[in-house]
Amino acid sequence: PENVSSTVSCPEDAVDPGPPANITDECGREVIPELVGSVSTPDPITCEGTVVWTYRYTACDGTATAIWTHTYTVVDEIPPTASDLPPISVICLEDVPTPDPLLVTDETDNCDPNPLVEFAGDVSNGEICPEVITRSYSVTDLCGNSILVTQLITVDDNVVPEITCSVVDQTVDANTGDTYIHSGTTWDASATDNCGEVQLTYTLSGATTASGSTTLDGVEFNEGVTTVTWTATDPCLNSVSCSFTVTVYASLDLEITKTANPDPAVAGEEITYTITVFNHGPAATQNVVITDNISAFSSPTYSTDGVTYNAWSGNYALPAELASGSSTIIYIRGILSINQCDPVSN
Repeated sequence: PENVSSTVSCPEDAVDPGPPANITDECGREVIPELVGSVSTPDPITCEGTVVWTYRYTACDGTATAIWTHTYTVVDEIPPTASDLPPISVICLEDVPTPDPLLVTDETDNCDPNPLVEFAGDVSNGEICPEVITRSYSVTDLCGNSILVTQLITVDDNVVPEITCSVVDQTVDANTGDTYIHSGTTWDASATDNCGEVQLTYTLSGATTASGSTTLDGVEFNEGVTTVTWTATDPCLNSVSCSFTVTVYASLDLEITKTANPDPAVAGEEITYTITVFNHGPAATQNVVITDNISAFSSPTYSTDGVTYNAWSGNYALPAELASGSSTIIYIRGILSINQCDPVSN
């Protein structure tokens, strides 16, 4: 019989083909084949090689023989199979799970009973909110045939940040002309975000219009009511706000009264003027100087407590801000001339 050749994918497929039947010798007698065996090249075959099965036919006279072979060419070019993993969605990039080849559970191969599953890589679409990551795992058999299975991971943050305004409505007095310049960070808001990154900005509306970020330190507020709105925004533009008002008082109603004791005054005796400064508000006093040119007597002295007196120069600067609704008293005293005959006017 003629020799035969065929191609199989796996060495296990190169089985004994069995001899051709109904072979006769020249006398017409059926010849019984004898299996000689098989030869694998290389031995053992992993991915590529040949397996030759040989049968010997011997004529009935016992002398004439014929050899018949079946040659298998073994070539595995069939890749494994496996299913893509179901897509998942997470909120933050930090929530993306660690690659795990064990998630691929249905990998099979025509020849390799245990194809190798490995993490192949993550590829982002380069966008945010959402960002889509394609995660790939390779499935490879012993012959290097390989496929990729993928999993789509969608990262989309739809959770708003948390914000805290550190103060409630504020009322302040102007500290620079008719404006108030804030100092420090006590009016700054704080914010957190579930995914970590958050930006703080502020807008001012009303008496003052402005915007900025991070801090109100050094910001100037006009007289009147200004609304401060702090906004926290994350990279996905989820935002939340809080607000408070700042009321700046830059004007006030200052009342000054002056009385004399005794009244009427007596020539040659002491007279004391009592100057009362009352602030009707709404702002506190700043840089207020009381001026009184005393002409009724010489060498006047003054006191703010009625006990300790110092020389009066004609001017007195209030040492501290006088709050709305508060008052202070200045005493100025001296000795009238013994020759004072006319009414004292000062």
